[in-house]
Amino acid sequence: MHLMGLMSLQAGQYDHAVQWLSRAIRQTPSTNYLSTLGIALKQMGRLDDALLSFQHVLKLDPRHFEAAYQRGVLLHRLERFEEALVQLNLCDEMRPDHAPTLQTRARVLRALKRYEECLASLMCPPSRSAFPSRRKPIRPSTCTVRS
Repeated sequence: MHLMGLMSLQAGQYDHAVQWLSRAIRQTPSTNYLSTLGIALKQMGRLDDALLSFQHVLKLDPRHFEAAYQRGVLLHRLERFEEALVQLNLCDEMRPDHAPTLQTRARVLRALKRYEECLASLMCPPSRSAFPSRRKPIRPSTCTVRS
């Protein structure tokens, strides 16, 4: 059932994905299944439901990186910037080599008008990453100060 949910998710059939994943969770509760459900709900635009799904995962497993990161992204999208920053800082502690976390945190700092911290977070040394050559380039416009 989880596999059917994943296949539906990848095919963009989010309502089917939610149905399959919900059945899989009822049969075999799993943090990975709940996290995948959160992603499907996010894709459907059901952001509050997705947030609840990721929060449920984190109650069961506070170190579940994907749920933690997705929760940070959702909080940013919902413009709950202070909460997003706390969540993304936790993600950075778990996986300091995760470039999307650094980029999303920079966007949150920019939204909070904390420009110096934003720039500093983007200037992290390559030693923070196990795979510095695989990092996606960070656009300089991410932290541009607008008047």
